[in-house]
Amino acid sequence: MRKLITIAMLLFFFSTHQLTAQQQLKIDEHTIIKDADGKLIDLVKLRELMQSGKWTIKPVQDEDGNCKELHVIKRTGDSMLKMEKKNVGQKAPDFHRKDQKGKLISTEEAKGKVLVLNFWFTTCKPCIAEIPELNHLYNEYKKNPDVIFASITFSTSEQIKSFTQKREVNYPIISDAEDICNQYGINGFPTTVIIDQEGKIADKIMGGRPDIEKVIQSSVEKLIQ
Repeated sequence: MRKLITIAMLLFFFSTHQLTAQQQLKIDEHTIIKDADGKLIDLVKLRELMQSGKWTIKPVQDEDGNCKELHVIKRTGDSMLKMEKKNVGQKAPDFHRKDQKGKLISTEEAKGKVLVLNFWFTTCKPCIAEIPELNHLYNEYKKNPDVIFASITFSTSEQIKSFTQKREVNYPIISDAEDICNQYGINGFPTTVIIDQEGKIADKIMGGRPDIEKVIQSSVEKLIQ
């Protein structure tokens, strides 16, 4: 059961359709899982595909909200673009939360500045892979008062403490923030959301790409020039 719940939570955060935490715990060994060719696959194979960062899923629910089928979908350029452009131009949801070191980070504080939010979690391989580039990017801008960086994760404070003992993360981390992930409609990880000086979402960048640092920097530079 522990294994099933862990995988179910993983599916929630990779899905293209938002499910509540209560709903995705209904995913179990009876759930039908189909790959891109419509063939049945098991939970182990599904986890393998999800961790590669190259696939996403579309859950099919019954009338009671149970996830009766999962359809695996290739993350193509068109599908990624559609996901990235969602909510761009809209007002960013407000939040105020302290990071792991007790510093307050909020959309209110960021007014008149560019706010860069990286959404991730500690067991996401694509998320981990881009941390060195994000560290470098943060170091480039940390002395610029017009740019604020923060990462947001549903991982717990204890999980973050354990993670950062093994890996260097230079930028602020806001943990236990599933609610903020939901507010921003994050349905794939990692995702970076860039908020402009007027509090609107200027860009939304899906991770798992080798040029993530350059892409984020280009977006930030357009706003601060």
